[in-house]
Amino acid sequence: MNLQRKTPKEPVTDCTKKNAALDLERVERELPAMTDPASVQRRVEVATTWACVGLISPGVASAIVRSAEAWHKLRDLELDRERVRGFEKRIRELEAELKRQTAPLGARGG
Repeated sequence: MNLQRKTPKEPVTDCTKKNAALDLERVERELPAMTDPASVQRRVEVATTWACVGLISPGVASAIVRSAEAWHKLRDLELDRERVRGFEKRIRELEAELKRQTAPLGARGG
């Protein structure tokens, strides 16, 4: 049985070079800011690659993943708030319309 180790394919980032080190400049350059779902996904992918090649510890990778989860939860809350505001606005419009429609009946004593 042949158990020779095969070299893995190179990931998209250039972080697997021998003796590569992470410094603040490199982290800021290669680890995307969390601005939209695609950038959050990319951030997790980069962190996973870094953890797999030993550039960051599993704990640090886990913290990055957890921050991505928190970002998604906050984004969902913001979207929910926007929906609720839209519903509240529509309710006010419908209440005003109902008031206009029923006002003539009330004025007639009915």
